[in-house]
Amino acid sequence: MILESPKDATNSGSPKAWKPVRVSWEIPANLPANQIAIQGKYDGWRMEYGLETYYMPENEREKVNNEIGEAQRGQRQSFVVEVKVDKKGHAVPVSLWVRDRNYRF
Repeated sequence: MILESPKDATNSGSPKAWKPVRVSWEIPANLPANQIAIQGKYDGWRMEYGLETYYMPENEREKVNNEIGEAQRGQRQSFVVEVKVDKKGHAVPVSLWVRDRNYRF
């Protein structure tokens, strides 16, 4: 999947989500500076990008889940997962933003 950075990269302290702009079977060779490719796998039902699961300390899990639930009631974009992507399109979650709070993995 090819993602494009938002025009304004921040949203009251937290980053904005990048928008999907197209799907490609292969990693494109020359993407503009404001786009990136993330490699996914199709399991016959859905696409998986390796970003679906992340781990955090047990003592923070319930607190973070409660914050996400509360944020989802009030906002369309309630949380953002910050990732690092290598040249081959492999993505790894680095942190989670819930509103303006950042939780590092």
